[in-house]
Amino acid sequence: MAMESDLATSDPETHPFLKQINDQCHDMSSLNALAFTKLRRFNEASAELDSLEDLQSSHYPYETYPKIYPNRVGSMVPFFLRWLHALIPIKLGQCQQGMDRFYTLLDFVHQKIKEKENSDALNVSLPLWRKREVFVVNCIIGHHLS
Repeated sequence: MAMESDLATSDPETHPFLKQINDQCHDMSSLNALAFTKLRRFNEASAELDSLEDLQSSHYPYETYPKIYPNRVGSMVPFFLRWLHALIPIKLGQCQQGMDRFYTLLDFVHQKIKEKENSDALNVSLPLWRKREVFVVNCIIGHHLS
């Protein structure tokens, strides 16, 4: 029993098993939020997103866990989850909060595009980020017109 309590209060960096469990819970919450959104159960989707805390939190970058994710940089938060985070408030009638989140998402995408353009790497993902930029701009336009 002492081992279980030690594991529960341990740092995920020193216990990869705990980090794997946290990743699986994060993945399940992400998929649940997506499923609830597809089913138009936006209150439940919002609750799932709220369980993930702040998407910019310091425990989501790969760099936080160099032993588990060597040579990986960036965020573990998938783009679709950031998009859902912006969309859900609009679906719940909280349009201003949703639009603020869409503009925050657009800033995030612009930041990624700048990083990719200034990088000496192959920039394989630059076209993907440009498509995401168009997608977010179209979402913003659509919500302004609706």
